[in-house]
Amino acid sequence: MKISSFWVDPQVQLRASDLLPPDQPAKPWPPQHPVRFNALVRFLAFVGLLAAVAVVTGSIYFAVTTRDPLQASYWQTEVTLIVSCLVAYLVTGLVTEGRLDLIELSPHRLSGLLRGLLFGLAAVAVCLGLLAALGAYRVVGVNHDYVPWADLMTLGLGAALTEEIMFRGVALRLLEDVFGSWAAVALTATSFGLLHVANPEGTWQGGVAIVIEAGLLLAAIYIVSRSLWWVMGFHFAWNMAQGPLFGSVVSGSEERQTWLVAELTGPDWLTGGVFGLEASLVPVVLLGGVAVWLLVLAQRRGLMVAPWWVRRRRLLAEAAQTASP
Repeated sequence: MKISSFWVDPQVQLRASDLLPPDQPAKPWPPQHPVRFNALVRFLAFVGLLAAVAVVTGSIYFAVTTRDPLQASYWQTEVTLIVSCLVAYLVTGLVTEGRLDLIELSPHRLSGLLRGLLFGLAAVAVCLGLLAALGAYRVVGVNHDYVPWADLMTLGLGAALTEEIMFRGVALRLLEDVFGSWAAVALTATSFGLLHVANPEGTWQGGVAIVIEAGLLLAAIYIVSRSLWWVMGFHFAWNMAQGPLFGSVVSGSEERQTWLVAELTGPDWLTGGVFGLEASLVPVVLLGGVAVWLLVLAQRRGLMVAPWWVRRRRLLAEAAQTASP
């Protein structure tokens, strides 16, 4: 099996009718639904649905429990956000975009989830293995009292599902529809990374590192696979492996208990400092390299979407050529 076949779904191709991938609504030229399929309209539909479902879900919970909304636990907060994101995305895709088969979340493509989980776990293991070989990472104990449920909900399921829907499922797809794949990758990767600077122990070094090792990589994986399962699996495994499993701080978040108790010692450029593994040069080089390779692969295989004005010009030229005697 070729290495590229692990990442690329051979069924994912740009449509000849509109030069768009299958996770976009059909938009031939001239357009059939110019307002309904407009990227801004689809974005506003998602945001509106997200807010509405969050209000309804939260109201039902607090009406049943009669608790003060300001005292909501992480369970209620995460469940509300997860349900809101998922429902808003499904309704936007099925109703607003009129796509009866959401290829990026198709149950028939659940194998992408396993691939993402395996790659995420392997990526953390390799990065920490290299740091251990350099004397920068050492396991000093095992916390047998560690209870993983809170981390599974927040660092794992909550972050993987909500962030991937928002950044890859919504932002990347809609920006790609207007400005093309390259601009969408750059914009979503940058915003995704710099958003983490606001974390409790956030640093600019960590934010820039996440732009490269996570923002670019997750965008690249999505473009070659068109699978939210794939990027959700990687995101889940990456967070859970580096923090709760191997004992590193995750994205400059507050310190928490972990299963393995570990020490990272050495210069910040190597260990990541207070931000954790993600600010280390090791994952930046390794995962950034994979991201660049995947983006080049996507370009060579014709999977990168052109800006809308370029697509329109090509479609008009093809129509004129077909109509000419």
